[in-house]
Amino acid sequence: MDAFRFRRSIFLGYGALARETERGTLRLLMLQGVSRRQVVGGKFLALGTVAMLAGLPAMIGFVLIAGQPGALALPMLMIAVGYFAYLALWVIVILLVSVLVRRSRDALLALVALWAVLVVLLPRVAPDVANAAIPLENRLQTDVAIARDLRQMGDSHNPDDPHFAEFKQKILDRYGVKRVEDLPVNYSGVLAIEGERMSSELFDRYASESYRAQERQNSLVEGAGLLSPAIAIRSLSMAAAGTDFAGHRRFLEQAEAYRYNLVQRLNRLQANSVRYADERAEDADADRRKRVAASNWTAMPDFAFRAPTGTDLARGALPGLAIILAWLAAASVLLIISTRRLGARR
Repeated sequence: MDAFRFRRSIFLGYGALARETERGTLRLLMLQGVSRRQVVGGKFLALGTVAMLAGLPAMIGFVLIAGQPGALALPMLMIAVGYFAYLALWVIVILLVSVLVRRSRDALLALVALWAVLVVLLPRVAPDVANAAIPLENRLQTDVAIARDLRQMGDSHNPDDPHFAEFKQKILDRYGVKRVEDLPVNYSGVLAIEGERMSSELFDRYASESYRAQERQNSLVEGAGLLSPAIAIRSLSMAAAGTDFAGHRRFLEQAEAYRYNLVQRLNRLQANSVRYADERAEDADADRRKRVAASNWTAMPDFAFRAPTGTDLARGALPGLAIILAWLAAASVLLIISTRRLGARR
């Protein structure tokens, strides 16, 4: 459903009623017993048919995709309903302007201006406004802040670091030994587990802060759908397709959880299957002793993305659909009110 189709509908329908008024044919129709409602209804059916034909290829595509094995029909239905409502909205807006404006030339100018503001300008300005209102830290700022916090957390490679010196003593006390060489586990692996836990918590904290800021930005942009139905239909289609920010975050969080579990699995493998003394040995047989069985590698799980259900995707698309329907209802009421005065002005 590209912008070209909507521009074509504007150029086809801008004079649907304004031209009838301008030429005086509207009064002739009304003198012959045709009511205002019948005139507007006929124009709506004609322009609506053209709009539906323009959107028919996309609708056929929705049906074909929804019929594929494993396809989620409910989100596709939400998208189809949303675009039907969006098409109907523009048909009503075109007729409404054609009713309110006396000359067809003025109707065309008003509709092009509306299209430029609602479809072109606002969807591009809204993200910039949201970014200015809720700025995000850039990559350099985040890297500097993380490096600073990592230094404050401690250095696992520094034997004199207070945190890791205390951690080392706790491990020794837990197993009742005096030296790390006497531990029943590899202290290097245990240290790696603790270091990964701490650094991952730090990265997760910064990621959560960024997610919250991006969510607030997206809320502002989606709220702009009250001013632009183009923003609302974009939010609806992205949410139903799972390509919105929520879908992006869902993938990142699952990928990070998989990475963390994989790294900690390797660290536990080092702690339990590789001897501390063998890691520091320099004899010719040291490399062989540090090897682990191949079964450990084949047992590593593959990453499997847990996709949302069709119900979850459809639920995420509801706000956008509600805004589109609200626009449609408001435009319909205005058209009904304006129809009562059709042809009353000279």
